Order: sequence, then structure tokens, then C-alpha cells
Amino acid sequence: MTTMTSIIIAGQAAEGAGALVGWRGRGALSLDQIVAALAAAGCPADWAPRPESCKAHAGEAIRALNGEGYIVRSAVRSDQDRRLAKATGRTWDARWYVARSAASTANVGESAGQVLVTFELHGEELVARGDAVLAARVIEVFLAKRDTEAFESGRVTEWLARTLQKHLGCTTLGLGWYIPAGSRTLANALCVAMSTRWGHSWICPALPVADSEELRIGIARGLEDDVRAIQQTLANERAQRDDKREISEAVAARLLRSVGELAERVSAYRALCGNAVDAAVSLIKALTEDLARIADATSIRGSLIELAEPPAPPLPPEVSPAERAADQALARRQEGAREAGASIGAALATLTLSSHHRAVAQRAAALEESRHRDAVSVDPKADNSDLERASLLEWE
Repeated sequence: MTTMTSIIIAGQAAEGAGALVGWRGRGALSLDQIVAALAAAGCPADWAPRPESCKAHAGEAIRALNGEGYIVRSAVRSDQDRRLAKATGRTWDARWYVARSAASTANVGESAGQVLVTFELHGEELVARGDAVLAARVIEVFLAKRDTEAFESGRVTEWLARTLQKHLGCTTLGLGWYIPAGSRTLANALCVAMSTRWGHSWICPALPVADSEELRIGIARGLEDDVRAIQQTLANERAQRDDKREISEAVAARLLRSVGELAERVSAYRALCGNAVDAAVSLIKALTEDLARIADATSIRGSLIELAEPPAPPLPPEVSPAERAADQALARRQEGAREAGASIGAALATLTLSSHHRAVAQRAAALEESRHRDAVSVDPKADNSDLERASLLEWE
């Protein structure tokens, strides 16, 4: 069972109903504020969005040295750099040289300019070789710029929706987001933390949603919309090519990864929604066949196979030996109580029957004694119902 399936199926069985959350974006939010919200909710820090302007932030921090008498030059990737990158699979995204020279026209690397620090940008990290004091000062400025980078409202909404979807198994439901029961606590905590820092008109805390046919239809419709969004992206990529050639293999591979993630989510929700997701399944299969003509779809075959049938319900939790022994002891006590109850009932029934027989016998003896004492003969025509009744009672 995949992580996504576990969140949706097992969580539904263990935790009960899911919930609905929603918001409207407003205002910008810095990266460090987003990281603080994740920490407040107990979410991993690596869920934070990646800054998109690291190269710009690094270049701005390093070029500021020009005003201090330093010379800053950007490096051009050489053939040797390319060969090294191909051999090791590692390379820098940007490189800068910082030098000090008495000649205002000195070129970095020439005799008139002595290189003091070499900076390299690797993803979101800026590293340096050379003057440690100067490098530390520049890197501090870079980190401040990177961590306070402002994310506009649309980017915050895009990141939060992606986080709920990718890490917490959520899916669109109308204008909001459905949170499966298994991730309800963490997703609600994240939305509460975000609602105190950004946005407005929040549905938060999350609103519990009972399972219903309407809920299943709404979730299925949202999944279909997600597939159509990928289809539209593919159509836009093709429309941008004036030469009418097919999209590149890299673009197709990127779209296939999105399809694979969506296929996993649809497969997991199928246990909740049943046949309501059949339309989304058909769209995913058609889209995969289209993209597989351009790029290798092997990596998502597993997700597609899971779409064939609803996943099996989760197995009941394992019982520990101690719990099993306690259950067996309880069963023995209950069985003993039933046997004791049956014995007591039988004894009471016997006691009641014996008392009845004694009463009948005493009454019959009294009647017989009275008959002999009074020397009353039995007339065949007389009413002998009392004697007959006594005889019958004696044989009961």
C-alpha cells in the first residue's frame, strides 16, 4: 500500500470523516514566514517552496563589493567545466570571481588583479573559496535576501495547494480542498498556522465532512479537473511550437511525472469514491498513451496498474501477544459466567417444580383423608371434579 493510499484508505477507517478547508489569497509572504508556519504546524522544513531568485540574490550580494574597491566578474563555463560536469554529474549554477587591484582597468586573472574569493552557486546554496572573512560577509547578505524573498499571493496559493496535495493527500472539492481523515490533524494545523500570517476568508479550522454520495461525486469531479489541467498544459506547449514539431522529450517526461502523481491519488481515492472516478481513470490512460509516444512512461506504470482495480481494504491492526491473552481471559470469564447463569436457572426451575409437587401432594392427601374420615362414598353421578383434578395434578 502506497503512502498516499495509506493516508486516504487506512486513515478513513481509523479516524472517521474527512474535512474541508479553503481560503482566498491576499498579500505577499516571505520565505522565512512560510518556514515559521511549517514549524508552528509541526511540518518538515523541506516542505517550504524553493526560492526562484537565488542567482539574482547572490549576484546582487557579490556585486555590492564593486563599491568597496573590489572587482567582480562573472565566470563563463569553459569546456573543462562542461567535461567535469558530464563526468561527475555535478556543476555550479553560477560562478563569480572577486579581486582587488590597484589598476582600475585590471582584468580578473591577469597579473594586475589578484583573486581573493571565488563564489559558486549550487541550487540554493552559495559556497566560497578564499578570504573567509569577506566570503562570510557576502554569504550572510545572500542568506538574508534569499530567506526574506517575497512570494506573491498567487505563488503562496500555488505552493500551499501543492503541499496539501503532494504531502497530505488532499484533493480539490469545489472551491476548497478535501482533507482525508488520515492527515486531517496535520493539514488543519498547517492551515491554522498559515491563516494567522496570510490570506483571508479562511475555512479554518477545517470543517468536518460526512461521507455521502455528493461528497464522492465532488471529489471525482475535482480529480477529473486535475487531469484536464495537465491536458491543457500539454495543449499550450504544443501551441507554442511554430515549427509544428512535437514537444521535447524533457517536457513530455515532466508532464508524465505529473500524470503519475495524479494516477496514484486517483487510485487511492477510488476506495472512497468507487466507480465515480472511472471518468478520471479513462482520461489518465488516454493522456499517458499520448505522452508515452514521446517519452518513456515506465516510471509510472505501477501507478497505472493500481488504477485497474480498487485497492484492497486495509488489514486489521495486528494484536500483540499481551492483548491476545487478555482477550482470551475475558472470553473464558464470560463463558464461565454463562455456565454459572445456566446452573442457577436450572436450580431455580427445579426448586419451583418441587414446591409445586409438594403442594399438589399435600392437597391430594388432605382430600383423601377427608373422604375416609367422613365415610363419604363416591357416587358415580356426583360431581367428582375436585378428586379428578387432584389426581391429574398428582401426575403433572
